[in-house]
Amino acid sequence: MLAAFVVVAATIGVSLALRPGCDGICEQVGFTLYAAALPISAVFAFFAGELPLAWPLDVTFWVIVSFVLGRIAERKHMSVGAVVVRALVLAVVFGFSIALFLESVDA
Repeated sequence: MLAAFVVVAATIGVSLALRPGCDGICEQVGFTLYAAALPISAVFAFFAGELPLAWPLDVTFWVIVSFVLGRIAERKHMSVGAVVVRALVLAVVFGFSIALFLESVDA
């Protein structure tokens, strides 16, 4: 579920963000999905002012997060699905918050 979210959100987010004529809500949704799926790339975009794809770092980030989520689910006696859904909600909130700063990025 986590990997599917990352792949789909990154693909849709980058496609929307780089599409000509995508303004307003379209641009906001694109940057939100981009930042939610590729958080390390989004931080680079925040500081660099461009739209980079640092996918090796993003993959490493999500692999580490998946191990941590498994440990959290085990320790708190929760289902893995519930923990992953909470992590995805946090990722979308992060994506939305950083997308507010990425709207002015020239892609």
